Amino acid sequence: MSFSAGVYLLIPVLILGLWRLSKIGCRPAGYPPGPPTLPIIGNLHQIPNRKRHIQFQRWAKEYGPIYSLILGTKVMIVINSDQAVKGLVDKRGGIYSSRPESYIGQDVLSGGLRILFMPDNEVWKMARKLVHRILGVTAARSYIPYQDLESKSMLFDFLKSPDDFVDHLRRYTASLTTQITFGSRTTSIQDERFKEAFDIFDRSSEMIGSRTAALLDLIPALRRIPDFFMPIKKEGREIHKRELSLFRGFYLAAKKGLEDGSAKPCVCVDLVKLQKEEGFSDTFTSYLSGSLLQAGSETTASILIGFVQAMVIFPNVAKTAQGELDRVCGDRLPNMDDMPDLPYIHACMKESLRWMPGFMLGIPHATAQHDNYLGYYIPKGATVIINVWGIHNDPKRHPSPRQFNPMRYINDQQTSIEAANNPDPTKRDHYVFGAGRRRCQGMHIADRSLFLAISRLLWAFNFDRVVSSETGKAIIPDAEDVTEGIMSIPSPFPIRIAPRSTKRAEAVATAWSQAADLLDEHGQWKSVPEDLLWTISDVLVPYRPFSQLKMMTPRFIFSFMLLATLAVSSPLSVPSYFQSDHLTRREVPVFQIQQELGALLSENSLILLPSNPLWLNTTKRWNTMAPPDIKVVVQPANEVDIPKIVSACYTAINFLVVNRGHGLTKSLGAFKGMQIDMKQLRSMDIARDGKSAWFQGGSYAYEVIPFLWDRGYVASTGSNQCVGLTGPALGGGHGRYEGLYGLAGDNIIEMKVVLADGSNITVSDKSNKDLFWAMRGAGHNFGIVTNLRIRIYPAKIKTWHYHNYYWGQDKLERVFKELNKLQDDGKTPPLLGVVFGQIYIDPSIRRDEAILWFTFAYAGPASEAERILRPFNAIDAIKDEMGDVPYPEIPVRQNTDLSNCISARFSLASVMSQTWNITTERQLYNHFMRNVALYPDLAVTARLYYEGYAHQGVQAVDSASTAYPHRDEYHIAYIPSYSQSPSHTDSAVSFFATVVPEGSNLLGPAEKWAREARDMWYAGAPTRKPATYINYASGNKYESLKSIYGYESWRLARLRKLKAKYDPNNRFRFYVPVLSD
Repeated sequence: MSFSAGVYLLIPVLILGLWRLSKIGCRPAGYPPGPPTLPIIGNLHQIPNRKRHIQFQRWAKEYGPIYSLILGTKVMIVINSDQAVKGLVDKRGGIYSSRPESYIGQDVLSGGLRILFMPDNEVWKMARKLVHRILGVTAARSYIPYQDLESKSMLFDFLKSPDDFVDHLRRYTASLTTQITFGSRTTSIQDERFKEAFDIFDRSSEMIGSRTAALLDLIPALRRIPDFFMPIKKEGREIHKRELSLFRGFYLAAKKGLEDGSAKPCVCVDLVKLQKEEGFSDTFTSYLSGSLLQAGSETTASILIGFVQAMVIFPNVAKTAQGELDRVCGDRLPNMDDMPDLPYIHACMKESLRWMPGFMLGIPHATAQHDNYLGYYIPKGATVIINVWGIHNDPKRHPSPRQFNPMRYINDQQTSIEAANNPDPTKRDHYVFGAGRRRCQGMHIADRSLFLAISRLLWAFNFDRVVSSETGKAIIPDAEDVTEGIMSIPSPFPIRIAPRSTKRAEAVATAWSQAADLLDEHGQWKSVPEDLLWTISDVLVPYRPFSQLKMMTPRFIFSFMLLATLAVSSPLSVPSYFQSDHLTRREVPVFQIQQELGALLSENSLILLPSNPLWLNTTKRWNTMAPPDIKVVVQPANEVDIPKIVSACYTAINFLVVNRGHGLTKSLGAFKGMQIDMKQLRSMDIARDGKSAWFQGGSYAYEVIPFLWDRGYVASTGSNQCVGLTGPALGGGHGRYEGLYGLAGDNIIEMKVVLADGSNITVSDKSNKDLFWAMRGAGHNFGIVTNLRIRIYPAKIKTWHYHNYYWGQDKLERVFKELNKLQDDGKTPPLLGVVFGQIYIDPSIRRDEAILWFTFAYAGPASEAERILRPFNAIDAIKDEMGDVPYPEIPVRQNTDLSNCISARFSLASVMSQTWNITTERQLYNHFMRNVALYPDLAVTARLYYEGYAHQGVQAVDSASTAYPHRDEYHIAYIPSYSQSPSHTDSAVSFFATVVPEGSNLLGPAEKWAREARDMWYAGAPTRKPATYINYASGNKYESLKSIYGYESWRLARLRKLKAKYDPNNRFRFYVPVLSD
């Protein structure tokens, strides 16, 4: 071949090569948008060395919820919205759970052993399972004794040397983590292991976040450069040796302590056991536990440093928080039990996590396969960044985002786990702990540590600005001045920390002195904290069936006896129709439930004991008059967990399914056993037909209504935001849309139901038709609804009108006369969704005389509603309120929103009627005032309630088509217990309720007051048979199964036959069971 011919042959090759080279750095068609690129380097030149999170936030504002950055031959996908995180990282975890290659972070600094940077391979999956077992809430022990002691130590450190507060916060979180992980305290900031750990972390963070590290990931060929010419590699390998030595020292010391009996409860105790089972090496286990040490200590410390800075910048927040602490705690230290009573402190904790998240851009994920989102193509192997800073500072999500404003979260009672699991991404509070399968497993521990630290620091100290000696002005720290690296914390800032008073300083010193008595001369625990004794036993003694427990040592038995046990029978005063279980039961220790059931459940399922800080919130009920005796709570993470739980309980453990805890019947007081809490099962999805929607069984009413409204739909649900969707619907379900669409239960199309034997079936008009009839009106008797499909309707009415009236008692007769006209013979307009009323003492209006308060809600504008309300406008009111608002805001205007979800001992009685007997209403008012004078402690909360609904939609449904029996009667909305009466068409309800103060002797008077009020109501309608709406059944003597399930003989007969078929052992018997009368 001639030379010229060879040249001609090379030309196409060169052209092809140049063409391919020209494509490097360019954004391919179909990728998410992003800033303009340059050849070869793409967007590399636009990524700054410092404050990258600020630039990423600017791009988010410009390019929207998802954008791409081209980094040479690689692509980075940046996610900037809660919806995108939920849609990609959470819901498509199989695609987005890997990690991009991090040569410096994983290979050099970690020897490939750091789980934080591991790709989605078998080693990581094994490590993840191990971490879930030893650190997730399901398996984690209560480490509150550690947290309590360390927070007291931290307060004393602040008292001694406040200028070293950063070191004290780091020691606090480090000591917590060394105890939880290795069982030993970090007693001082001078501790060599403490200094070594944080020196390694700080330098590693800088190296991982450096441009050199990024370049080595982009151009792998550069890794071949000898260490002599690449100092970062040489230094990284030295750091790895130091780190491995540190981690091995911690782990082997814990392992030795387990052998000689000196070990304290910790993660390594579990790891030693798992190591024997799985056979992995000391090196792997050391790095696994060490990784937990670094992640657990530095993340929490960074949040607390940011919080302290925020208190200096926003002193009014600190004052408000201290005011709440003083009201609730007085001169004693706050503790975990105070959390429900300290909503502002809880909100401060959440705002701290949002305001200074530490990992500003999260830890990068990587895609395991190609994907599409919003019409954009996302390639396999792409680096995925969760723009935590951008999401936290999105003004649409958080107005004025750089203001530290705890009021954003004042009504958010979720824990970090609950918020992360919430199916509605707009309800997630923060993204500090990541998302998807890479989410931090220890966030429940961090929540507790943060709450204790924040509450106690604010209780004890003031955080003031330093006055400049040069200008004489107070120095305000710069919140945007943060350190650089994979994690960012505030740069050093001036601050003056001082005790709030001499008395508080003395209290801090006393608290630490008392806590220090529990420690030896080395600052370590003298003995295992009592609450944690059982952990050692759980590891040292192999598991045996319950029948063999008698063979264990007395000490081991005693350790287990510290736990609650599940017993099957504890008869209390229960309704006449309640039937005790005939099956032979045995007591089952909680540890056995944890061990047997915990292994079966899916990841993120929770098993909670009374010592867990989530316990009070999880077992909280609306009416505590006859509360069930809960010994253990299980929160399934997925629907598939429900059959496993029920099967595990079958014939051995009583279980009670709870959504929002608003059951009122006294038969609940006979329960003793396991609570199955549906809190995590709250997914919602509009069906493709646009005429129905799927809701998981744990869905909350306050979430369902806005979810549908935001998508242009409405549905028939309960009127009160405090309740769930499923529970009320199974008993009928009355609400503001029933005049148009019928009861909530009438709108059920299909249900997924778990029966008492653990089987999972579909229930609809085509499958298990007999049960479909029974479930709509008596559903609590037959199974657990894990998912249901209901009809939805276009939200054609854009605003609702509300009008609230406050009248004096002299207007009583006229008000009830007009109510009778409005509701005459079922003629209430269907669009007049509800009328609520109360007679009560309002000291701000009249101290010595009860007033009448009535609120009307109309599905339409004021121009239509006020024509109907003219007769009421003609009655002179003390004051009134009105307005047009979107439907989801109506509960707020009518006082049925979340702010009215209280937990107290209610004593009440109620009755339903179609017309109000005006003479009786005057008698009731006078009776009310006489009792107010006799029992002033009850008068504060005593109420006569009235409710009325348009009812045409309910009557349009054939009475025989469902088990709901009272279609010709008036209905109710939201109060715990009530009586109902037959015949007629509209809904009109009245009842009495009062809260019985804890520890008082007023239960008898309260019940007498309620009973007399109920008798007076019925005396005013002597021809009516008592009837009881199942959702408000209280178990009072006047209730019967006929009053609940209908007076037609065929109804109870059919229900009992179905009960025998689907629940022959009467497992579902604690909520108004049908089996006996």
